[in-house]
Amino acid sequence: MTLEVNKFNKSKIVERKFKNQAGEEVVNKEYKVEVVPLKEEKFVTQGEGWKLFKTHFVIEKKANKDDADVYVGNGFRFENTREESQESRQVDKNEGVDEINSDDIPF
Repeated sequence: MTLEVNKFNKSKIVERKFKNQAGEEVVNKEYKVEVVPLKEEKFVTQGEGWKLFKTHFVIEKKANKDDADVYVGNGFRFENTREESQESRQVDKNEGVDEINSDDIPF
């Protein structure tokens, strides 16, 4: 996901203070957004063995339903398009497991 921080309304950044388990005070700065899925993924670009699709857009969380949407970023899906053979994907469940002779166990 990519957010364009310069588009954030700085007045909507909320500071939240709390104590962690060690008793130390922690300060979080939070900015509420909504992640909205696109009706249909959009192809963005590709390279050798991969493709990139835009899947979501991100807007500033509205205070009221009448407020206008403020676009602040996008969400993406990365797809590996390299083909692997079936043999390389299968893992032998006994790989790395030695036969154990119960007579060798001292207890």
